[in-house]
Order: sequence, then C-alpha cells, then structure tokens
Amino acid sequence: MIPVMFLRVAVSLMIGVGIAQACTCSISSVGDPKAGVDIVFRGKIIQFKNSPEGARMAVFAVDRVWKGHVHRILEMPATETGDACWGFWPGQLKLDNELIVYVQDHGSPGFPYYVTALCYGTALAKDSNDFQRLGPGKKPK
Repeated sequence: MIPVMFLRVAVSLMIGVGIAQACTCSISSVGDPKAGVDIVFRGKIIQFKNSPEGARMAVFAVDRVWKGHVHRILEMPATETGDACWGFWPGQLKLDNELIVYVQDHGSPGFPYYVTALCYGTALAKDSNDFQRLGPGKKPK
C-alpha cells in the first residue's frame, strides 16, 4: 500500500514540475520588438569556448545593434533549451549561423551576464520578420 501511494505522489510531483517548467510567453509580438529586453543585435556565431567557470559560451561577431551598448564581439551562454524558457531554440547555436538576438542582462555593473529566452524573439536572421520594424540599426562600437 505504501509503495503505491509513494509512486502516485512521485508521479504527481514530476507532472507538476513539468507543467511549472513549461514556457509561457508574456512578451507581445505586436509593437516594439525591443520592449522588455536590454540588448538587440544581429551577429554571426564565430566560435564556441568555455568560460573560466566551465560554461559553454557562444562568441558572436556583431554586425548591427538596435538596442544597448554592444561591442563588435559579444559572448553569452550557449544554452539550448527544451521546456524551460531560458536559452536558444535547438538548432540555432551552430558555427556560422547568423541570428537576431534579444538579450536581457542578468549580471551586475561591470560584470554582464547576457541571456536570451524563447519568448524574446531570437531567431535565425534569415527567418526573422523583425528587420522592418527595427529599422536600419547601427554598427557596434
């Protein structure tokens, strides 16, 4: 009797955690695509490397900037996501892929920690419809 009850509770908890981790987007695709993020840029993945802490990082050569203070090279965690919201869509993180990336800075002053999420609109540049709404942008610093 106890093992069956334990199994039911365990399964219920796993289902609940799965539902809680599912990504629901609250950022609207209507209006300003830059709303709700700190940085918007177009860049090409030129390298993957490990941070001093051992995290896999994507290195972008930045071509255009629409929001934020961005240099020609930008590094951010190379996290592909599944059910959780944070990270890149599977398949986006490939060498030479050009993306439009929407970023929030979750770091502290002087120590940026850039992240993207499924809801922000990050996409392969060739597949994005945001360029008309964003305008010409500017060159990075």
